[in-house]
Amino acid sequence: MAQVKTIGSRGQISLCKENAGRPVTVEEIEPGVWLVKSVQIIPQNEMWLHSPEVSQTLELSNRLGGEESSAGVGPERTWPPDWKKAESVA
Repeated sequence: MAQVKTIGSRGQISLCKENAGRPVTVEEIEPGVWLVKSVQIIPQNEMWLHSPEVSQTLELSNRLGGEESSAGVGPERTWPPDWKKAESVA
């Protein structure tokens, strides 16, 4: 739903209190047209966790760790992990 807002003398516009403190990107599509998107910020030292290789390893690890043990008490933890078993679950 379109709303009419006024840009203040300091160049600010209010997007409502629910959005206060939320990080956004503002892209100027053309003069007078802006696209505002909410974003999530990942710290630089955690970017490696989002690489495809690490994501795949974490997914396989979660699948192995989520299996119930034969005693029904909880997940069976073995080291080193049985990667062939995890790949067959995938």
